Amino acid sequence: MSLVSIVMSPIRTYLYPICLTFGCIGNIFILIIFNQQRTNVCSLYLRVLAVMNFLYLLYSGFTQIFPASYINVTMKDIVLCKLQYYIPSALGQVGKSMLIYACIDRYMVTSERALVRAFSTIKQAKYLIVIAILVWLILPIHTIVFTYVDQGQCTKSATYSIFLTLYSLIVINLIPTIMFILFTYLTLQNMKQVGRRARINTKNFLQQRERDLLILIISEIIFQITTTILYPIIQFEMLITQYIFEVKPYNYIQLETVLFQISLLLLYMNSAAPFFIYLLSAKSFRQGFIQLFITLYNRMKQSIHI
Repeated sequence: MSLVSIVMSPIRTYLYPICLTFGCIGNIFILIIFNQQRTNVCSLYLRVLAVMNFLYLLYSGFTQIFPASYINVTMKDIVLCKLQYYIPSALGQVGKSMLIYACIDRYMVTSERALVRAFSTIKQAKYLIVIAILVWLILPIHTIVFTYVDQGQCTKSATYSIFLTLYSLIVINLIPTIMFILFTYLTLQNMKQVGRRARINTKNFLQQRERDLLILIISEIIFQITTTILYPIIQFEMLITQYIFEVKPYNYIQLETVLFQISLLLLYMNSAAPFFIYLLSAKSFRQGFIQLFITLYNRMKQSIHI
């Protein structure tokens, strides 16, 4: 049995189904809990993020849990061949944009400048959400155009493979990471200034829920960065070693394949983990979750008595 089979068999049999099940349930809870905060801009971004994560889990879970049947069909069907890269890219990047928006919103909310705080509105957020969806429906279209079926194989040209690797490294990973770090730093600086000047009033004082949202977002950003870093690295390594080796050793190919599959699993976990990250990092989210169960219990109790 090959190294790939030994590693991937338990991953596909156990880990992907577990992530799919608990991830989908967790994202539904996120939608319900944050739906109670409809006037909060950051909560709106996190609700859209939960929807994107839910859809990503369903689509990518199908492609990973049922690889044999899916791959066999994809190799022959030009539509599925083209969509297998496009759909995860579009869903994943819309979700990542929501996290960037949430990070920027925390910066605006903590600013002492009224003009900056004024940009944090539900109306403005809805415009930004539409823009993000349109951008990420259009930008990854190149994956549809340059992916094709050749001799029963879903493939892409060598030139496009280079472009796709650089696109993944720069657009999908490097730029969002810079945005995360920049606005997290600026937000923390805003909070230090507020604390230093001791200007605590209704305009710039962060309520506990707002503080929890900041902690929650920072926690997810840290998780996001640490779990997505392997994917572009292994992609770049696979591209470079194509030109270093005339013929790659079999064991080397096996190791690359295993690392690449693990990087995909880590990407998948990004969409499954937010609920558990929120639960561990934010007190107000835990309280909202407990209150949700109390409400459901009371309603069930009333319906039984009726």
